[in-house]
Amino acid sequence: MYFRTSKHYLTFLNLIKRMNKTINLAYFLICIIIITSCASNKSVQTNTDRENFNKQFFTNKLFYGAMKKKFKDKKEISILDSDHLITNKPVVYFNKEIKIGVSDNNSLENDLYAKYYIINSDLAYVVFWANSIEGISFIVVNSKQDKNKWNILDVTYRNTR
Repeated sequence: MYFRTSKHYLTFLNLIKRMNKTINLAYFLICIIIITSCASNKSVQTNTDRENFNKQFFTNKLFYGAMKKKFKDKKEISILDSDHLITNKPVVYFNKEIKIGVSDNNSLENDLYAKYYIINSDLAYVVFWANSIEGISFIVVNSKQDKNKWNILDVTYRNTR
């Protein structure tokens, strides 16, 4: 009981208050470090890496199968890339008997719209909207044995509404 009324008790309470502020500051700094490290995840930076990914992605058998499933007998597929997510210039890829054109030309003849095109060092997530109702998403992984080889892991067809 003497401890509560003494000068030492008040010093002890001030010490606890300072410790709480220090602990809160430490938690805050740890959160900032975690957020910064997650945000700075190594992504595909160079144009050659991105072009290599694009070529492998658009000529992949699973991408070809997804396009055949979605567009049946269509021989040319145009992808609108108005935000330059895929490339900064118009590009054409040939996948078996399908010609895939990527450009920022907004016309009524576009079959797909690039919605998300996120590429990290080992994982990529690509989403195309076929129209305002349907979307096609791809999860692409980098091979562990050969770091320059990209494989489509999953293809998902979804309604956007």
